[in-house]
Amino acid sequence: MAGSLKNFRSILREYKLISDSSRIPGEFQIIAIYCYSADSNFLKALTPPFEEGAKEVIYLYDIVLTDGTEKLKCFLALPLGHLVQKNIIKTGSYVQIQKAKLCYLEGEYNDSHIVQYVFLEAIKILEYSVVAFPDLAQLTFITSTNYRETQLVPLVTGRKCYTYPWIPVYPSGEEWINNGPVEFSDTDNSPQNIFILQNVADDWMRMPKPYPTIFVRVLARGMLYYYGFNKNDKPHPFMGKLVIGDSSSASLCVLFGKGAMSLYYYALPGTILLIEGYSISKLQSPLFPRLRGAAGNLPFVDLEIVIGDFASVRIVPPDNNSLLMQIALLPILEFSFANRSAIDLAADESTVDVIGLITHVTLFHRFMYKFGKFHARCYLELIDGSSHLPFVIIIYNNVLRFPVEDLHPGQVLVGTHMKVCHLQDNILSDHKIRTYLKSTHYSELFTSHGPSNLYVRYPAVTAVASFIRDQQQEIDFIRANVLRAGGIPTFFRGYRSLEAYKESFGHSFAGKMIPGAYWRLALDSLIYRERRCVTLGGFIVQVQYFDIQTVDSPQPVYGWSYGLNVVSRRTLFVNIKARYKLGNITPLNTRLDEKLMFPSKYASEHEERFKAYRKFPSVDATDWSPPSDDEIESEIFFV
Repeated sequence: MAGSLKNFRSILREYKLISDSSRIPGEFQIIAIYCYSADSNFLKALTPPFEEGAKEVIYLYDIVLTDGTEKLKCFLALPLGHLVQKNIIKTGSYVQIQKAKLCYLEGEYNDSHIVQYVFLEAIKILEYSVVAFPDLAQLTFITSTNYRETQLVPLVTGRKCYTYPWIPVYPSGEEWINNGPVEFSDTDNSPQNIFILQNVADDWMRMPKPYPTIFVRVLARGMLYYYGFNKNDKPHPFMGKLVIGDSSSASLCVLFGKGAMSLYYYALPGTILLIEGYSISKLQSPLFPRLRGAAGNLPFVDLEIVIGDFASVRIVPPDNNSLLMQIALLPILEFSFANRSAIDLAADESTVDVIGLITHVTLFHRFMYKFGKFHARCYLELIDGSSHLPFVIIIYNNVLRFPVEDLHPGQVLVGTHMKVCHLQDNILSDHKIRTYLKSTHYSELFTSHGPSNLYVRYPAVTAVASFIRDQQQEIDFIRANVLRAGGIPTFFRGYRSLEAYKESFGHSFAGKMIPGAYWRLALDSLIYRERRCVTLGGFIVQVQYFDIQTVDSPQPVYGWSYGLNVVSRRTLFVNIKARYKLGNITPLNTRLDEKLMFPSKYASEHEERFKAYRKFPSVDATDWSPPSDDEIESEIFFV
């Protein structure tokens, strides 16, 4: 039976605190989940107060509930936040409110009214076999004096934007994408006072503000960085970095604020920008890409061009008549492509551009890095015609620069600024792969290739195009037998000896191995779709063996054995005596099966199904889709 949000809100106004679920009969459905990070004011108000100086990130969550007629945004208690990351509290779930209260947002008023919001301290998740949403267009927010309850603004903290819950270092929503920079047209008045970067760098400390106009080309685009953690109280804590250049030199360009986010999205490498009203600061932490061609010979100036909310940035089309002479002087964007044969000879940690036909795309998995921040990545295999073996690329989900979830086998992928990684002599890897690539801070991905793409004239690109066009028999074989999708990436680094492995930990091995008593704890601590590699020791007493059907053909098979389907599954007892002495063994990680562990054959007609399967669950009912029957939860790998 559905409850009534209007009655729930009126009861809260009367009692302020509800600790008895009988006062809130019925159930409510979650139709949206929003995520953001805590700021210093929120952390100071915690009881007990958050430890000063701690760097662990605290994520907060707002959820939108509906009773089928109206909707209400509520703040989720901190202890419940981990249930969102474990995909237990999710869009479409029905909940029963067990404890709630009405809170005040101190220091904020709206038309002389104290701003209030609903705080959910305890809820019960109700499971239903079928999820059905009401007509979302007809739902209205309960009347409130708190604008935060009805707009895309967090209920608490000073933040003014949400982040993507599954990768909370990227902005959520698309409203800022639609507000791109203005395009400079032929009818606009041409600026009369355009300075080159070198002149600005020489005299900027003596120049009056506003600084003179600069006319530059974007040479590289760095990852969008989220810095809204703990002590930072910025409302839009996003920062983007561009590498810009003109005929004299190159410089870092730093983007801040809400307006800068939309500029970052549109400022693709090669874009021409006319920048006014900017600020200048000394170079903080230089992270420069290796530019190609003539741009690589440009000196970097020792300053940063800072674009904030009050800067004026216009995009100039390359065929603009009023600025043709200035455009001709700008550095040209160039590339340095390497095929698989050349990658093996490239220097370690050098950067190259690559092109190839995607033959395998794994599932996305998340991993935790510094101070509890989340990121996501997947593994790709590509072939380029220079070898029958593929090369491996690790791609990090950058959300804004390219919709990585759209990648699928059979596409021709161009990746720029990829780092070459060679394994050390004392390290082994699966399939004896000694070299792999991974995306960097300045990597860009392209899957649609037309005359407007500057790289299409390069020999490496035309070679792959010729390979696909002329070697039709081999391409048909690849599409019929080689293309794979899904599976858990197992590109491990193994060591030739135990001594070499111990040396990788430094002077002490203590504390690096997880005892058997804590294996379950390590498994239970995983979040949704997290992949974690741990070190543990023990005796192998039982092995599960999967017999995979492989391609058997006189034609050349690209790469190693490509699995089609798991034919049989056997259990081998390596040490029978030890196995029976141990008695009953509690199996861990039982939810994973061969359908998830191993890739499956891919066909183009299954593209939409594969895309829906590998994407992260929707956090908004407007784009919700039912989960796959073979939903992957989390994985832990023992090495």
